[in-house]
Amino acid sequence: MRRWWLGLAPRERRIVALGGIVVLAMLFYFLVWLPPQRGVDELRRLLEAQQDDLDYLQRAASEVMALQANQTRAKAPEALYALVERSAGTAGLADAIQRIDPAGDGEVRVSLDQVAFDAMIRWLAGLRRDYGVVVDTATVRRGEQPGQVTVQLVLKTMTQ
Repeated sequence: MRRWWLGLAPRERRIVALGGIVVLAMLFYFLVWLPPQRGVDELRRLLEAQQDDLDYLQRAASEVMALQANQTRAKAPEALYALVERSAGTAGLADAIQRIDPAGDGEVRVSLDQVAFDAMIRWLAGLRRDYGVVVDTATVRRGEQPGQVTVQLVLKTMTQ
């Protein structure tokens, strides 16, 4: 290699040296400088997309919290009391209700006397399905007529 270099004329040596510098500069640019720059641009695009996602999720979280606050207010003990009374009437159980009392945060005690067992079960299933009201405790005794029962229930909302 050295013999070849010394065999070149001074003008040829300058041209080869200049060409070598240009090739080294191009290699540096394409192999060292350009790949990280492309990565930085891609990371910037990714960061912008993730920032957009974060903004969307923060707005959605605010909406969810507002909806949960409204739902909690709608399921206050007084609202549960009224809901149980209204739904029992709709289910045809109004005559069997002996009493309905608030029993704490989001709970009511219900006493039913001589109620048809099947009608009571349909009513309780509808409360759970439509309003998220579940039976916390129940005491059931056989009634005077076949198929009838006397019941004491504690009903509460599922979020409690």
